[in-house]
Amino acid sequence: MYKKVDLYYEPIEEPNKLMAPIKKGMPLGEMSKNELAFICGLLKESRPKKLLEIGVAAGGTTAVIVNCLSMINCHSEVFSVDIAEQYYRYPEARTGYLFDQIRSYYKDSGVYQELILGKSIPYCIEKIGGEIDFLIIDTMHVLPGEVLDFLCVLPFLSETAVVVVHDVSYNLLSWSLKGKPAYATRVLLSTVKAGEKYFNFDDVHLSIGGFKKDQTTWDGIEDVFSALSITWSYMPLLDDLKGYLEIFVKYYNNKQVIDWLKTVCYLQEKKIGGWNSVQEELDYVLQTLAGYDVYIYGTGLKGRKIEKLLSKANIKGHCISRDYLLDEWDIKDGVVCVDDIQNENTIIVLAADSPECYWHIIENGLEHIVISDEVWKAYSCI
Repeated sequence: MYKKVDLYYEPIEEPNKLMAPIKKGMPLGEMSKNELAFICGLLKESRPKKLLEIGVAAGGTTAVIVNCLSMINCHSEVFSVDIAEQYYRYPEARTGYLFDQIRSYYKDSGVYQELILGKSIPYCIEKIGGEIDFLIIDTMHVLPGEVLDFLCVLPFLSETAVVVVHDVSYNLLSWSLKGKPAYATRVLLSTVKAGEKYFNFDDVHLSIGGFKKDQTTWDGIEDVFSALSITWSYMPLLDDLKGYLEIFVKYYNNKQVIDWLKTVCYLQEKKIGGWNSVQEELDYVLQTLAGYDVYIYGTGLKGRKIEKLLSKANIKGHCISRDYLLDEWDIKDGVVCVDDIQNENTIIVLAADSPECYWHIIENGLEHIVISDEVWKAYSCI
């Protein structure tokens, strides 16, 4: 059963008064007073020494967090991370602009706060370091979003860290997130195992929840990884995908999970387009390839057929892994090792139907396109 949290409203009042004159017609934060009071109640109970906030927006929640920690006399470090450098609702303002403009008011609060912008969590979590004992995740709300972020941060959480996830009922509300199913935080809250789980039953939208990490979280972590098999709404950027995998390889001693995750990422990218027709996808592929030097990864039957299918593109040749010998293939002319491709104006079309080949492209940092099975079947490539 989810535990009820004693809501703590007092820390909300002061920062809201300070931020109100500078909000530029925008909301003071992404959370309601009930949701903020839920977080403050957990802060009051757990008294964290190190807090990580992923997803900053205007910085209203950041201000309330800092004020709450100050009011309970908790000398903490607060790290606020957002991949966006500009506030998505008001691009003229920097992400976190509300707290930035009242930061000086809290200079003697005893709370250290650092804002990290323009980086996804894999590229700053090691610098932030371990023993994080309070984590707030409030980002994409669509998969893989918060699930990937949590898995990335988990090795850096203290043994009894509290994790808060926002908008766990977003997919049931009347508004939508660009037509995408916004249930990433609900998936995380429902699949993770924990000693205690929390829910804000006082909120009419039932939109915020949390849990306290313990050994069962580690014991059942494969269930959270398994949740990444649910269809994704977007693919992370190439560098971010590499970053997540590097963290997983380094901090999860589970080759089976890593190999499975590589396959899932490959299958998700094949599925992600959501095209209305094969022709629509093929038109998109040709449009994307325009202006690039194109190499087809794979030299077998599929490689030859996809070269013919994409004949309007500027195809320079085929590429293969160094593990394969050229004399094993029918095509030899124009075949290069993918490791030797250095041209920034190059894009790879994956013809080899293999997660291993897919990750070979990712690890080399090459732009690429994965074509869906529907195209392969329609044009008799398989």
